[in-house]
Amino acid sequence: MKYITHVRKIYDSLLLTKFKEVLNGTTHDFDEMNKKLQKKFEFNELRNSYIAVLSRTIDQYLPFFKEDFREFLKVKEVSFYYYNISSSTASHLFWIWNNGINLSDEALNDFVDSFFLGVFGYKMIDFQNDNRNSNPELSFVGLYAIKIAEQLLEKILGKEITSQVYLKYAKMYTEIEYLEKKNKWKPSIFSWNEPKNLGFKASPTFIVYESLFRYAGYQEKKVKELIEGLIHLSAALQLIDDIADAKQDLVNGYETLVMKGYFKTFSISTEVTDEKINEVLTQERLKLIYRTGQELFDKARRLIEKHDDYILQLLIEVQNLNFTTLFEIKK
Repeated sequence: MKYITHVRKIYDSLLLTKFKEVLNGTTHDFDEMNKKLQKKFEFNELRNSYIAVLSRTIDQYLPFFKEDFREFLKVKEVSFYYYNISSSTASHLFWIWNNGINLSDEALNDFVDSFFLGVFGYKMIDFQNDNRNSNPELSFVGLYAIKIAEQLLEKILGKEITSQVYLKYAKMYTEIEYLEKKNKWKPSIFSWNEPKNLGFKASPTFIVYESLFRYAGYQEKKVKELIEGLIHLSAALQLIDDIADAKQDLVNGYETLVMKGYFKTFSISTEVTDEKINEVLTQERLKLIYRTGQELFDKARRLIEKHDDYILQLLIEVQNLNFTTLFEIKK
């Protein structure tokens, strides 16, 4: 598979890269930094090779959805995942190789399919639930895609490993989504005192991580601390997602942590405007978001550094760099 070959090339290059030299002079210029990284690791070629894989995956597993899938991808929030999931998938392949896990090309192909179908299965369910004018049939396609993803992961790593994590994270995901959706048009269920809880929204991805950790033979304490670190990392990234989606979330009736207090300040019957959002997203609120994000990154870093996991540490630092650069807060 061309995609896996390309990912392997990037992985080999990654191990030899001195990032301080590559990013020299660009850490305060996100666009320039992005250009350097894109060129260095040929991310455009990575995305193109991945898109070819996805066409085959849809044809093989969801042929009845093929035409509608093209329309689904035109939605802005969906296309973002579509064009960036290649990097997320690559990070998991990096981890597999870095830990010396010997999987056949067939197994790696199945892993790529499983990761895509799982991510988009949950995305279809989220999209259908979160948007007023979405199509209810997407939930059924999403549930089926998730089942295929679980079957493929079980085929690769073994039922004795995957079975114990499926229900665990399905429960975590269901609980947090149930509480949030139940709270529509009400104040956010999340608190600045416990921002880590935001990370539970990414719980489906922990199915893959924990399954890999257990397949690698990690002890229970190590698995628990690595997942705890990833929950903190996911919470930090959720803050950025919630800022980007603030208007759409409010229109759909959901007050996120970054917009906490909006429904108390403005009537739910009035139009959501940029001016009203900016009244909540004051400079002080942005600083609070920034500080909270950095605290979450610090906790994630401390937990993962204990176990000297190079790939997960790199994931934290890259995401932290993006978080810091995108904020540009003037103190």
